[in-house]
Formats: sequence, structure tokens, C-alpha cells
Amino acid sequence: MVVAKLSVSCRDGYVFLDRIDWNNFNESLDLKAQVEAFKEARGVYPESVHVDRIYRTRENRAFCKERGIRISGPPLGRPPANVSASKKKQAQ
Repeated sequence: MVVAKLSVSCRDGYVFLDRIDWNNFNESLDLKAQVEAFKEARGVYPESVHVDRIYRTRENRAFCKERGIRISGPPLGRPPANVSASKKKQAQ
């Protein structure tokens, strides 16, 4: 079975198909292009991006930080030993 991989973004309740490919690709490489497309359409960078684990690379984190964009998810590295349950839930 052949399955397409999709890269989509959601803006104002609309879902945009940013990329469709029948070959394997690393989705994390699409983040920069999607953020820049948002800026092109709106004139400003998004306040935040909500992504899954594969998008939270060091490079993408640095890209977002340079532009003042919050990126969802826990920080890189080993989690602290003593973290409250509410803090863990917030990070996810």
C-alpha cells in the first residue's frame, strides 16, 4: 500500500495543504517554509506554533526563538527529577 505524506497548517479555522508527497520526507524541514508563508500572508510572524515532537529540532527551535515565536512542547534534554504533575501536563 502506498500512502501520501501530508504537511498541513491551520489558520483561522481553515486547513491548508502545504505539501503532499508520495515519497518519505522529514516533516520538520517544512516548518520554516510554513512560518514564512504565514508571514507573507499576514505581514507578521505567528505568535506561536503548535507542533509534534518531530518538528522540535534544535534548528527549528532556534529559528522560532530568533523570530519571537513560541514553540509548543517540553524543552530539550532530560526532564528534571522533581516536577509537579501540573507542570508536566503544561509542557505537553
